[in-house]
Amino acid sequence: MQQVARRQSALVAEACELPHVIVKGALSILTRYPIVRSHGAALPEAPRDEPRQVSLAETLIDGRPLLVVNTHLAWRPEMTAERKAQVATLLAAIESYCSANGAKATILCSDFNDDPDSPALRLVADSGKGFHDAYAGCSPDNPSFTWWRKKPLRRSVAG
Repeated sequence: MQQVARRQSALVAEACELPHVIVKGALSILTRYPIVRSHGAALPEAPRDEPRQVSLAETLIDGRPLLVVNTHLAWRPEMTAERKAQVATLLAAIESYCSANGAKATILCSDFNDDPDSPALRLVADSGKGFHDAYAGCSPDNPSFTWWRKKPLRRSVAG
């Protein structure tokens, strides 16, 4: 599966002539802006789950740096503690990258596999990095739907 995902990401990036970063064959960041540098880091493993990682790519937009971060956290509903540990590592990777390369504006995109008001995403909201739920900000009156393996649920909205 990872090999197919890597090839799909690479094919799209190459066909569209986009700068891109692919971490561990599956996690991708594609952009129309130049990528100055990138970094990948492993996240804590969860039992019976595939290895997870975070990808960081620094781009330049009109000469200004922007850090784009992508990840995909453990998916099983009972993996609350594992997702919280993965988020702690992800935030540490962002902090380390920004400290080493200067403070940057950051966009964090992810498949968090969690509710916006969960303990893991509360860590993101309380990190002091100024992260906000873009969907909730753009659609405050629409909780939308999210996927859960047994049935679709209404998306929770963080307070």
